[in-house]
Amino acid sequence: MTNLINDQLEAAYNGEDNITLEAALCRIAAEFYDPYLGINQETGVAEERNRMAFIQMKVMQNLANTVYADLYDPRSYSDAKGVKRVKGISWKADQARRYAKNLAARATANDGEALIRAADWLAKLEAQEAQLEAIYQTIAAVSEAATGNPFKPYEPWASHQYVAKDDVQDEALAAAKEKLAALGITMNEPYVANTNGVETDESEAA
Repeated sequence: MTNLINDQLEAAYNGEDNITLEAALCRIAAEFYDPYLGINQETGVAEERNRMAFIQMKVMQNLANTVYADLYDPRSYSDAKGVKRVKGISWKADQARRYAKNLAARATANDGEALIRAADWLAKLEAQEAQLEAIYQTIAAVSEAATGNPFKPYEPWASHQYVAKDDVQDEALAAAKEKLAALGITMNEPYVANTNGVETDESEAA
């Protein structure tokens, strides 16, 4: 079984399987399709339904949402060196574009190699962005066709349902501050730098 999967995976990686992304996604959707006849309560007419409709929807939506987040997540993270990095490829491309334009505007004769690196990095990000956008649109289209529901991407960074680690820490700090205030103890307000991953001032992030 493992050897067969590895062979199929290698063939897919090398483009030797002749299977389109659309076909692969439809195959995935079909794995979560178990039809039965149900009565439409409004019309009284029997219609075909899917017993696994909910899990089918979750699988397809999770695939699309994962790619969507990789594209457009505006949140940031700290790399191994503690430098703030924005998550979404689209935002990274915007940063690289601004950097390349600024560098080109003030470039001197000694900036040739830096300009080449900036251009190469921007080209790489834009190519990745276009590829992921095409993949996302394909998954969303197959999801809509399979489930019958228009696909709407989930944006945890813009939802009240998402609670970031920093938000949890802020809530704990607020609770502690309230308890201490009841005991007559005042806490100093901590300094908070702008760390949205896009406009963070280097002096603040240092």
